[in-house]
Amino acid sequence: MGASRSGHYFWHIYSRMNWGEPWYAGFRESQTQYRLENQKYFKRNLMPGILGWFKMTSATTVEDIEWLMARSAGYDAGFAFVTDLKTLKENGNTKEIFRILNTWETARLANMFSENQKERMRDIGTEFRLKSTTSGGLNLMQVYSYKLKHEKKAKQPGEPLFSTLNSENNGGKQPFSLIVTAVDADISDIKIKIDNYKSISVPVVLKDGNTLKITESGKVNIFDNNWHLVSPVSLKGIPLKVSEGRHVLTFDCSFANTKEKPLAKIELIVQGKSEEININP
Repeated sequence: MGASRSGHYFWHIYSRMNWGEPWYAGFRESQTQYRLENQKYFKRNLMPGILGWFKMTSATTVEDIEWLMARSAGYDAGFAFVTDLKTLKENGNTKEIFRILNTWETARLANMFSENQKERMRDIGTEFRLKSTTSGGLNLMQVYSYKLKHEKKAKQPGEPLFSTLNSENNGGKQPFSLIVTAVDADISDIKIKIDNYKSISVPVVLKDGNTLKITESGKVNIFDNNWHLVSPVSLKGIPLKVSEGRHVLTFDCSFANTKEKPLAKIELIVQGKSEEININP
């Protein structure tokens, strides 16, 4: 029996308290701090850790699922996962989302994470990826995500229109991943520059709601707002590697068919060191 009210004697009545609804925001914005504070309460009262309810929509990303699963592993806490057949058919990431859920839950239920790893995953500002290896083990990798909103600006005399994003690579020389999403506008003439000397021009038009995704392996694709492939893109100079240390990314684009708050959302991802976990100790 589950419930959503906490009280001193309620543990006599229910198996778990599972409070925190997802209906008004995404995984990371929906009562996050309250959910995590609850975990301390559960632990003090010898109750199982539960993170609350999370709703998968047609636009849910694999990055959000990885974020959720890292918190689940960090607190050794389950959660209620809400979806429906229509959503599963609409979301182009459905197979990958369930693969991620299965990989993380297998590891969590087998108590495979160290206390140091769990402590790092309890920090909601961290990001992790967990992947199976050919040897039957798992690789846990902390990744570093840097986010930027590039808004449509009214140009003043001498004012640059580009936006700047500072980042740091602690994982050695490597290619980065980049996610660009058009919001309330179509965007084109995308120009990305790293440290004022490595440049990428993206000769495509991103329709409102579409996302351009550049992976560390060099794949470049455009997706619609439900993560279905619109088209692959051929770009010169990809994958683009960055050295260890601090870097500055500048971003610029043109806006068309603008609505209320036209902007481009940018997420730069670099990988940290990989930690191998033996799934069959």
